[in-house]
Amino acid sequence: MHTFFPVIQKDELIFSIYARYHERSLNKTVNHTLEELGLTKIEPLIPQNISSLIEKLKYFDVPDINYFLSSHTLYNYFLNFISSIHHKNIYQYMVYGSGKIESEIRRQVFAFHPTFCYCPICFITDFEETGESYWRISHQIPTVFICPIHHCPLEKINTPYYEMNLKSKVDINVHHILKRSLSKKTLFYAKKFARQSFYLNKINLMLYNKAKSQKFYLLFIQGGFVNSSGTPDVTKLKTEIDKFFGIEFLKLAKFNEGIYEAMEKNPLLWEHEMSPVEFLVLVNFFFDSLSNFIIYNYKTPTGENGPFPCLNYFCEYFRLNTITSTSLYIKENNTKALSINFKCNKCDFRYEKVYRISDWRMIEKIRHNPEEWQSNVLTLINNNFRIETVAKKLNINTLEIEEIICKNKMNQSVKILKEYKNSLDWVKRDKQVLLYLKELVSTAICRGKVEVYPWIIHRINTTNLKSELTFLIRTNQYIEKHRRLYNKIKPNNYYGRHTHI
Repeated sequence: MHTFFPVIQKDELIFSIYARYHERSLNKTVNHTLEELGLTKIEPLIPQNISSLIEKLKYFDVPDINYFLSSHTLYNYFLNFISSIHHKNIYQYMVYGSGKIESEIRRQVFAFHPTFCYCPICFITDFEETGESYWRISHQIPTVFICPIHHCPLEKINTPYYEMNLKSKVDINVHHILKRSLSKKTLFYAKKFARQSFYLNKINLMLYNKAKSQKFYLLFIQGGFVNSSGTPDVTKLKTEIDKFFGIEFLKLAKFNEGIYEAMEKNPLLWEHEMSPVEFLVLVNFFFDSLSNFIIYNYKTPTGENGPFPCLNYFCEYFRLNTITSTSLYIKENNTKALSINFKCNKCDFRYEKVYRISDWRMIEKIRHNPEEWQSNVLTLINNNFRIETVAKKLNINTLEIEEIICKNKMNQSVKILKEYKNSLDWVKRDKQVLLYLKELVSTAICRGKVEVYPWIIHRINTTNLKSELTFLIRTNQYIEKHRRLYNKIKPNNYYGRHTHI
C-alpha cells in the first residue's frame, strides 16, 4: 500500500487522496481499495474512519487527526451550520467510523453542495506539472465561487454528489471556460466571501445558534424592511440586496430567491430555508464583516442593545446585562404587536416587552413572576419589611404586592396588610392608586382597547380596593369618567347598567 500512496497536497480533500491512491494502485475494484484503506464505504464530503488512514501512515510522520479534520475536510465548515446535538455523532463517524450520521444531515450537506467544483486553470496546470490533478478543499466550500489563486469562476462537474466515486473524472472544455470573466464588483464580493469561508473552515463559530430568523427580523426592523402588517417588505429588501451585491454576483453564488417567499410567509421562522449562501449574503448586507455579526447582540425596535439585564431582585445577576438571547412572537390582537421575551439563564426569571408594530413604540412591559419569586416577596413582608420598601426594591407598584398577599392569603402576611392599610395616608394612597390605574389604562389604549372600564373594575376586585374607594376622591373621579365613556360606547353593557362604585 505504501508504495502507491500519493504525496498529500496542502489543499487536498481526503476523498481526493483516496481517489489518487485507487488510480495508482491499479486495483480492479473500488471495494478492493476500500478494504486496503480500512473503510466500508466512501463519501466525498463526510469521510469515514480517518483514524484508520493515520494509523496506516504512522511511519511517515503524518499530522494528527485535528489537522486532517481542519485541513483536508469540511468538518468545521459544516459544524457551523448544523445543530450542536449532531456534532458528537459527526466527529465519531468521521474519526473512528463508529455510529451513523442522521439522514437529515446527509440531505443538508447535499443541499449545501450538490456537485463538485474545480478551477480549470488549476486542473490544466496540475497536469502540465505533475501529470495528475486533485480535488481541492477550497473549491468545495459552498460559499466559495472563485478559485482563490486564479480568481476565475469555479466550474461544476456533470456527476451529482451522490454518484461520486473513486473513479469520477473531470471533463472540461478549456477554450469555452477561459473566456469567462467577472466584473470588479462581483470579484470583490467573491473574494470577501472566500476569505470568510476559509475562516469558517478553520474554526467552528457555532453559527447555527446565531443564524436565526428572529435575529434577522430585528435587523429588518432597524433597516426599515418591515411593513405595518408586521411582515418583511421583501420587495424592498430584494431590491436593496440586488443593488448592493449586483445581479451577476447573486447568480454566481446561486442565491436562492425563494428565501424571500419564506420570509413573507413566516417572518419569525424561515431559517430552515436558508443555506450558507443566503446566510452570508444577509450577514454581509447588514454588517461590514463576519466578525461584527458574531459580536452583535439583539437590538430592540426602540434601540436598546443587548445583552439585557435580569430584573429579578432575588437573582445574583440582578440588573446585570447577562441575557444574550431572546424569543419573539407577533401578537394578533386588535393592534398587531411584537413581543420580545427575555429569560435569565441563571434564575429562569422571564419578562417581555411589547412593541406596537405600526410605530414600534413600546406599549407594555410584562413580568412573568414565578412562584419562587412570589414566595421571596412574601418572605420579605413577613420579615417586617414595609410594603413600600419592598415595592421600591423590586421596582413595582405597592398594589402588585398587595395582590400577591391577597392571592396567597397567608395569616402573617394578611395581618401585615391589614395593619398597613389601617395606617394609610389617604391622600398619598389616592395618588398611588390613581397612578396605578392610569398605567393600566395607558397599556389598554396602546393595545387598541377602547373599552378600558372593565379592565379597571377587574383590577379593583383583584386587589380588594373597593372598600377603600370612599377615601380615594381623585381615583373615584377617574373611574367615573371612564364609566360614563364606557356607557356611551356600549349603553347596554353589563357593567354600565349594574356596576356602581
